[in-house]
Amino acid sequence: MQRFISLIFVSFLLTGCGIFTLYQPDIQQGNIITPPMVEKIKPGMSRAQVESIIGEPILSSLDPNHWAYVYTFQEDGGEIKRKSLDVYFSNNHVTRAVSTEGMIKTD
Repeated sequence: MQRFISLIFVSFLLTGCGIFTLYQPDIQQGNIITPPMVEKIKPGMSRAQVESIIGEPILSSLDPNHWAYVYTFQEDGGEIKRKSLDVYFSNNHVTRAVSTEGMIKTD
């Protein structure tokens, strides 16, 4: 009988592990995009200059004149927040950059 009670107790403990999670790590994916980074992107900049500020884009587009930067962040298992930055080129120079945070640069 004691063995049966111990088995039930252990099963309750193991079941509770999935329900009462105390810690959920923050999850960051993609290119970190900050407002100061976006502000540095100016029309006329070269691809190398953009890459030195933000890094290589995570997503490659079928259009060689479009770089897409995407960043997602989930804090403590909460809502997933998404930011993106699209940089457009002509003759290997920036023509415009559009950000999800409302920061838009045009020629």
